[in-house]
Amino acid sequence: MLAVAPGTGLETRALTSTYFDTPDGALSRRHMSLRLREDFGGVPVQTFKCGQGLSRQELEWSAPGGLNLKHAELRVLLKAPLRKALVPVFKVTIHRRQRTFDYKGARIELALDQGEVCKGDQRRPICEVELELKAGSRADLFDLAQVLSKAAPLRLSFLGKASQGQMLLQHAPSFSQDTSLALTRDTLLVDAFQTLAHRAIVDLALHAEAYSEFGEPRALHALRVSTRRLKSYLATFDRLLDETGAKRVRQHLNWLLKVSAEARNIDVFAQTYLHAQSPADLATVVMAAGAAAHARTRGVLASARFRGLLLDIVSWLETHAWRGRTDRANRALGGKIKRFARKSLSRRLESLTRRTGNLRTLDPEARHEVRLKIKRLRYALEAFASLFASGDSAPYLRSLRAIQSYLGDLNDSATAEHLVDSLNLGDLEVPARRLVRDTASSLEQRVAASNRQLKRLLGQTPPWAT
Repeated sequence: MLAVAPGTGLETRALTSTYFDTPDGALSRRHMSLRLREDFGGVPVQTFKCGQGLSRQELEWSAPGGLNLKHAELRVLLKAPLRKALVPVFKVTIHRRQRTFDYKGARIELALDQGEVCKGDQRRPICEVELELKAGSRADLFDLAQVLSKAAPLRLSFLGKASQGQMLLQHAPSFSQDTSLALTRDTLLVDAFQTLAHRAIVDLALHAEAYSEFGEPRALHALRVSTRRLKSYLATFDRLLDETGAKRVRQHLNWLLKVSAEARNIDVFAQTYLHAQSPADLATVVMAAGAAAHARTRGVLASARFRGLLLDIVSWLETHAWRGRTDRANRALGGKIKRFARKSLSRRLESLTRRTGNLRTLDPEARHEVRLKIKRLRYALEAFASLFASGDSAPYLRSLRAIQSYLGDLNDSATAEHLVDSLNLGDLEVPARRLVRDTASSLEQRVAASNRQLKRLLGQTPPWAT
């Protein structure tokens, strides 16, 4: 990497950092980290970081006497009970080689970190390339990242060293964030889209890393949810986005959903139909098919196409290439979010109302379309809920989630029929189809109640209308 980067003046450093948290991981759950770093030959530094992604809050203080939990700024950030509970949780030792150079119109620092996270006899290797923009354009920074990604199989990562430590301590840690965002009536549309889309792509990347390493079904499901959430934001802000770039990003996301669908469908089948009453041989066949599907999916996430997908989407967002080129788009993006949110939610509700008939008479494809429209309305309302009266959105969202979940079960049942065809079950096909049909029959008995719940929802005044 350093050979590819232009310039001279290589600097090497040996760094040892001790990370602190509470025994139950309170800082980690809040996406915070506190470390004391020793740079041999220099004064120790304590650092507090908060957030995930490329833009994080970071504060540093000289700590010649070791960790100082009484530092004035730290006392504001961390309340006394939390500070008192902090203990060392792991260490990170790094050999860093770095160089600062000019690339096109930018001043960039490139650092190659190699080392490990350790706790007792547990070890986790670290090998990272960090790019930091010192001056100039973000576009030049991402252009260099593209060049480097062609020199080596690098993948854009939002895993800081604190998260690397958590992956050592926990098996398949969850990186999920709260879906609510503190948008206010004064938030500009340009900032709202940037915030929402950034949150979604960071979630997608983190879940991809967790799934690639541990292969757990919940991480794959979370990856797909983040993908759909980002697609929803693209649709909500569609008229304000660069059309060519948005189309390319949607193609990326559709591809990712397609290549991860088989493994997810088999997971759902296993969770639904493999139980004490199902044939043991069926479980053997399904679990083997699932393992093979997960191996293929993890292979896809290791591919150059997926690595390029991440870098392309993040570059599009972080360089503001996503902004629409028309005067209308530029004027709108400078406006405040609340009026836009209200109109967007109303359009989604109108689209759902037009599509919804009697769930009892709709075919599986039509029910699935209703479910997708409910999901898009739900994602939009979760994003904009903080703009409206506190608490009013919560019961509405609960109803949306309940109906979406039921329609999702119906869709899974229809998908299971096709999955049985593809699994080549032989003599097990008959009992497998019986399990699927029994579940479908049970679900159909709840359709009338779900239909009434949906009609009540569509008949009430939505929370954004008040």
